[in-house]
Order: sequence, then C-alpha cells, then structure tokens
Amino acid sequence: MHEHSEKIEVKLMRSVGERLPANVRGQTVILEHIMKDGMLDQYYVESLGLRPYTTFLAQVIGQITHVHPHLRMLEIGAGTAGATKSILPKIDGAFDRYTFTDISSGFFETARRVFTEFAGRMTFEVLDAEKDVAEQGFQEQSYDLIIASLVLHATKDLQYTPSNVRHLLRPGGFLVMLEITSNATMRMSFTMGGLSGWWLGADSGRPWSVCVSTTQWHTLLLDSGLTGVEASTPEQDTLPRPFSVLVSRAADQRVDLLVSPSLEPSPLSAMGEAVIITGSSLKGHQVARAALRMLRPHYSSMRTVRALDELATWELSTRASVLNLTDWGEPVFQNLSPSSFTALKSLFSRARTVAWTTKGRQRDQPYANMSVDFSRALMMEYPHLQLHLVDFETDAKPFCAVPGG
Repeated sequence: MHEHSEKIEVKLMRSVGERLPANVRGQTVILEHIMKDGMLDQYYVESLGLRPYTTFLAQVIGQITHVHPHLRMLEIGAGTAGATKSILPKIDGAFDRYTFTDISSGFFETARRVFTEFAGRMTFEVLDAEKDVAEQGFQEQSYDLIIASLVLHATKDLQYTPSNVRHLLRPGGFLVMLEITSNATMRMSFTMGGLSGWWLGADSGRPWSVCVSTTQWHTLLLDSGLTGVEASTPEQDTLPRPFSVLVSRAADQRVDLLVSPSLEPSPLSAMGEAVIITGSSLKGHQVARAALRMLRPHYSSMRTVRALDELATWELSTRASVLNLTDWGEPVFQNLSPSSFTALKSLFSRARTVAWTTKGRQRDQPYANMSVDFSRALMMEYPHLQLHLVDFETDAKPFCAVPGG
C-alpha cells in the first residue's frame, strides 16, 4: 500500500477509512474530508480507468461534431470541468453554442477563466436534472447534443431523470453519457459509501449503489422517449474499469423510422417518384425487379428505364429518387456518349436523391472509379443532391463509399 500511497484512490480510501467511525457516530461529514486539498476533483480526473474513458467520451463527441459541426450543446453536472477540458479541445470549436451547467453556480467563476477563448459561445447556467427543465427557464427541444459525465446516476429517480433530460433535446438529438455500469468493484462503494447521495436509489431498486448496468440504462432510456443504448464502449475488464460511454438519441416517429426501417408503408415514409435505371446486365434487371417489389408501397410512382439516355427526354420530378444500376454492365464513363452526358446533366440537376451502384470498382472495373471522382465534383455543384455510392465486388460483398471521403 505504501508504494501506491500517492495514488488518488489510495488517498481517498485512507481519508475515508480513518474517519469512517466518526462519520457513523455523526461526529463528522465524509464529504469535507474527501474534498480537502482538491482530492475529489483529482479523483474525477485521475482515478483508475476514468482518464481513458473521459477520452473515449470526448472522441465520441468529436465524431458527432465532425459530421454536425454547428450543434447547440449542453453539459449537465459539468462541475469541475473534468470532462469539459477533454471535450472542447477534441471538437476544436466545432459547435454553435455550449451551455455549461451544474446544480449550483459555485464552479462557474473558475470555469469562465479556464474557457475564456469560448466566451462568446459558452454560457453558464444552473440546472438541476431532477427538476422540471422548463420551470428552470430552459427551452424544450432547444439542444442538439447533451453531455452527462458521471452525473445522471446520482439522482433519486432514474425513471424520471432521463425523461426530464429528453425534454431538452430536439428529435434526433444526441445524449452522450459516461457512467459507472458495474458494481463489481469495491473501491467505489468504499470511498463514496459515506455520502448520502450514493444511496439515493436504495428505495428504487438500487440497493448497493446508485449505479446501474448498460442493459438497465438501455431500458430506462427507451422508457424515457430515447432510442435506448445505440452505441457503447465494450465492457471488458470491468473490475479496474467499471465505466461505459453510452450514446442515445431523442426519439419520435420519424427518428424511429430511421433507426428501424420497415417494409410496411407509413405516412412518414411516403415519397414521390422513383426511377430505376437497370442497365444492360441480367443482374441489374434482377435487382431492379426486387427493388420494385420492396419500394412500391413507399412511392407514389415508380418507373424503370433500360439506359441512361432515356432520361434525356423525361421531365424528372424535383423530388425524384433514382437508383442507377447501369455500371453493373458497362460503366457509364467507359463509353460516354453526348446523349448520355445530356442525360446525366438532366438527372443531377433535378433529382434529389441518387443511389449510384457499381460492381468491381476496386478490383477489375477501373472505369467505375470515374463515378467517384464525378460524384465529388457534383456534391460541390449541387448542394440539394443526396448522392450515395455503393460498390459490390464480384463476390457480392458490399463496399460503401461516401463522396468526398
């Protein structure tokens, strides 16, 4: 024990152990001692396993802001800013507004000094996750991303708290949590067991600590109007590292349809015109036939054409969705004719969504690669266009590419 005496866990356990009898007799309060010399703040940064999981939290948020760089973000229970200090450098300013909240304003002055470079886009507000958010002056559905690092478990009613937090999120908005999801480690309960907050859930199915498993969080989030645990860090070696990063989204009918697409028609899935360009290959015709059966209930009209040139004389709807299977035979750019080029211009100037499929692009069909370069240019020229590229190798294993990626 002596050789690890400078470890924050050992310091905390020693401080708690030496004063536990006096705490039980009501002669002292454990919180005073674990906060002495900044030990609790240090614990939330340096305790075993927490630093890498805080990094994982920041990386997940970085991935989200990379795709959506103008989010309105709110952090619940930011406190000493242990997580914030990892998150803000990772997202590198890729946000519209960052609301730093805590149950009291005691940490705000220090946080303002630390994050002065974001002064114009960072606000500091008092927020109690256990109280109605609207009654505290927060506008419902006004945030795109909510961060909760080691905070939601420390509330009395886990049936209510996630639901209350859900009111802050717009439909499809993200909730990213860092939580203790294993009760297997004794050091947590020993160091925190002297705090009344550790037993907040004793009357609601949490007799050993306030923490619940990833599976329990999944159910709680689903019951609170979110999508459950959509993504989480692997639970490995939980004894030294009892943490998980969990990602969920605010659900509604439209989000549910995106998460779990259905073949059954729905008003939310109703679309306009669909056009399938089969090309000359047998496989293209077979795929087109199957696609017609699956998609017909969702579209008001569906048409098939054999060659790209036929589109030159059509008046495509501005809401049209197009599936191009031409490259499964001879790639469009292998022998591009003037009429085909005219048809391409007509297609991309009007269609809203295009799925362009190729076959063998990475192996034996180099002309199909021209579709990728062409698509990158199109994405800059036509901002209205949603263009998706899917390549199938000759063994039929799909490979997906994003234009510009």
